[in-house]
Amino acid sequence: MKSFFCVEFEILACFLGLLYCIGGVTKGGGNTNTAEYYDSNFAEWQLIAPMPMARSGLTAVVVNGFIYAIGKYLAFRE
Repeated sequence: MKSFFCVEFEILACFLGLLYCIGGVTKGGGNTNTAEYYDSNFAEWQLIAPMPMARSGLTAVVVNGFIYAIGKYLAFRE
């Protein structure tokens, strides 16, 4: 179950039987704005519309059929 982009500090949310991976830190150490979901019926990841801004360290909530990604780290440093 390898995702396209999620590496660490992303948010995972489960909604309508799909696992969503939003934002995070790439292997190169920069934040990403990517969003994708995993569909276990087909055992594959699908990219969806990206966030307007690259972020990591998020939390998520589902309200009225929408996933809201809340919070942010605009830069990642160790």
